[in-house]
Amino acid sequence: MPFPRDTTMTLVRCEACDGEVSAEARTCIHCGQPLKARNHRLWIAIALCIAAAITLYLKRDFIYGFIAELEWAQEGHPGLPSCDSRIAQTDARRAFENSPLAKTFGITIVNFANPLTLSASKSRVECKATVILNSSATGYIDYNFRTDSSLPRGKYLVLAALEMDNFKAVATTSAPQQPAVVITASQLVGAYQANQVAADAKYKGQTIQVSGKIDGIGKDILDDPYVSLTGDPTNPLADVQCQFSQNDEAALASLSKGQQVTLQGTGKGMTIETVEIRNCSIVAQ
Repeated sequence: MPFPRDTTMTLVRCEACDGEVSAEARTCIHCGQPLKARNHRLWIAIALCIAAAITLYLKRDFIYGFIAELEWAQEGHPGLPSCDSRIAQTDARRAFENSPLAKTFGITIVNFANPLTLSASKSRVECKATVILNSSATGYIDYNFRTDSSLPRGKYLVLAALEMDNFKAVATTSAPQQPAVVITASQLVGAYQANQVAADAKYKGQTIQVSGKIDGIGKDILDDPYVSLTGDPTNPLADVQCQFSQNDEAALASLSKGQQVTLQGTGKGMTIETVEIRNCSIVAQ
């Protein structure tokens, strides 16, 4: 999956004469004043990564994971690495494994296979390879290297993106096991109402086993099913929403509003007044 190429020209103002010039220019075309170097390409690359991540997340039936990580090369490197070199694979592996998503689920790359060069120039190399993860799952990684005058000498930018057809299953398999926090829906909502910062520190990212009464069963805008548990009887918005996979719809069809259940998943935090738990499963009903 090649990364998009820059197609627009950024304009900036000369500090000496206030005239508009290209951000890539070294001197002002109006007054000849040398222009300060800008790292606009770096910010454009970051913006493209964020846009791609959002797009891929919304299309998660096609791709379940996207990782973009910035990494600087060592000083004195003779140029951009070739796709099949050990340096390229090491940099791509480090970029991927240092990303928040890989760290959260404990996912690492065990092996690269069939590295391909999609394009190559002095300032840009685009690569693709098959990778085997520590869960024994196989996926594809797109890893790109870029450099230009806005970057320090001897440095380059590394972008890495993971493509998989079933990332959720891999994440669940690879995630480090930890004891679940056992709590009721009322206690969990109460903790967030009292102090959201403290509650996030205690429950966000943790395995939570929550019990309560069902006050709703439905689907979100991405058509993923969820079960909400009553957290505060006096406030209908203050509940615990447990997100399930579409593969769990048959099991959820047997539940009903008002039923007492115990669910387990990973704490995500609170949005408005709803405490969210992802990757849920039914423990008892």
